[in-house]
Amino acid sequence: MADKFEVIIGAVDQASPVFQKIKKQLEGVQTSSKNIATGLQSMADKAKWAFAAMSGAVVGAVKVFTDFENAMAKVATQLPGEAIEEFGEMEQAVQDMSVTFGQSTSTMAQGCLLYTSDAADDLLCVDLGGRRIIKKKIHTKT
Repeated sequence: MADKFEVIIGAVDQASPVFQKIKKQLEGVQTSSKNIATGLQSMADKAKWAFAAMSGAVVGAVKVFTDFENAMAKVATQLPGEAIEEFGEMEQAVQDMSVTFGQSTSTMAQGCLLYTSDAADDLLCVDLGGRRIIKKKIHTKT
């Protein structure tokens, strides 16, 4: 029985350096795995912020688009039936003018609404041959 213990102890002694080497390699794998997990977490955090920024840009662009479309829809309600056929062309002209004059498309569309609506009369304007002109204020002396 003593021979068996010697064989087992001898085998364990000979295997110990191998087990130590495997243990060190497993510790290295564990460290590498932790580093990879940390790197992936950092990338995920950065991706989260990038996604938030892109989402904000998309929301802003959609808001600009919907503001313009809403303003042009109001303009369309003021157009006579035969003029509605050229509405698409008018929309494009408003977009072109916004670039030319450096104004937002919704601001230019609001100008079209004032031009085509009776609301312009409240702004001291009058319709003359399809064009609005500014009324002159007449000051009376009292």
